[in-house]
Amino acid sequence: MLEEAWEVYSEMIPGFQPVPSALVGDAAKAHRDAGVIDAGAHRLHWVQRTVAGLLKKGVLVSRTQIEPIIICTKGMSMKVSGLTLSVTTLLLASLPFSAQAHEVEGGAHGPSVVSLDWGAADTLDELGLSEHLIGVSHKPAPAYVAHLVEGRADIGGLKEPDVEAIAGLEPDLILVTGRQSGSLEVLKAVAETRDVTLAEGDYFEALSGKVLSLASEYHAEEKAREHLAALESDIATAREGLAEDLEALVVIHNDGRYILRQEPVVTELLQIAQPELPDSVEPVSRGKRTFYPLSPANIAEMAPDELYVIDRSAAIGQTPMDAEVLRAALADAGGETIGVTVLSPGLWYLSGSGLQSVRAQMNEILEGL
Repeated sequence: MLEEAWEVYSEMIPGFQPVPSALVGDAAKAHRDAGVIDAGAHRLHWVQRTVAGLLKKGVLVSRTQIEPIIICTKGMSMKVSGLTLSVTTLLLASLPFSAQAHEVEGGAHGPSVVSLDWGAADTLDELGLSEHLIGVSHKPAPAYVAHLVEGRADIGGLKEPDVEAIAGLEPDLILVTGRQSGSLEVLKAVAETRDVTLAEGDYFEALSGKVLSLASEYHAEEKAREHLAALESDIATAREGLAEDLEALVVIHNDGRYILRQEPVVTELLQIAQPELPDSVEPVSRGKRTFYPLSPANIAEMAPDELYVIDRSAAIGQTPMDAEVLRAALADAGGETIGVTVLSPGLWYLSGSGLQSVRAQMNEILEGL
């Protein structure tokens, strides 16, 4: 069937040379057995499976829908974290997802997904599309998405994904953020890779763009708009119930130190004001990023009504903070009236910017008040 499909596919595009399935199947298996991922073999195998499946289901695939690009390479290889990724045969650009998103009679078909972003994963789940999610990070997974770990392949850590495990799943789409910048090139060689980091600017507008982009792969834009409208309505209702002069501060805890966190769920969505930084707080620059370290005395001087703490230490498996120690330090500095809420570490540090995570974050902020 694959050979027949490949032959028909080749005829659609003049000048395109079919590749024997032996090159795909045998070469891919040999490389996997040797602990080497052959990106060309994996991509060719994926295209053959996709085209064969489309033709078998009666999908009419035209030249304008599918425009493969073959790049001949010789002896190229990349080494990332001890893994050798060889590109010794062919790299084939991905099929547009519009060509694989549905059958002739429609349906909920679409790309299989490996997600290295929990916000994207919880969005797919919220839209009833979790069946397309085939791989997620098991270490660590935020509590609110524990159900998405069950029955799905472990693809390594968010910062250091297991590229070989991902390649073995043969996903159609890999969702990434800036956390995976060190592995981006090898992931691109495995499958179509999309950065789902929110665009700069208005937070809800950027969130909507992300949600609608994901939904479009499954023709679920209408459902996505309904969920976004419901979320926006709930945000507006929550905002109306807040005191006008309310001030809140969000910080990240890391091994006994605190750093200011600009959190759009608080300042943009709920429109809770942040107290001004004291002149004594000096910024620290690392590359293009600027941080504002805060001591308990600084926080007491800012005098927010509520202090929210995102415990990075707990999120990454290190010793969690002791909230009572912080409360005592604030009291010693004159901030005994400041409320302290320790937020769910995984939800805030490992996730966010998804339909479920944004709602959960908003609810935690409101509960703290």
